[in-house]
Amino acid sequence: MDDRVQPEDAIDLGGSPARAKTIVIRCWQERRDDGSTVLRGSVRDLSRGRAAAFEGLERLCQQLQQIIGAA
Repeated sequence: MDDRVQPEDAIDLGGSPARAKTIVIRCWQERRDDGSTVLRGSVRDLSRGRAAAFEGLERLCQQLQQIIGAA
């Protein structure tokens, strides 16, 4: 598999390597008592020592926006 980003897929966040962040996302699915499943996990910014838990894909996206957008 080619892991290089193609120019049409690249996203310019306007940052610099000096502001790079190392982010770890841990997630899993849990089955609820009613038989439905939910995505849960945590997002951790190793470069700043911040972490946040999430439940659901929308909340994961919100947490990523907050961590990536933080200076």
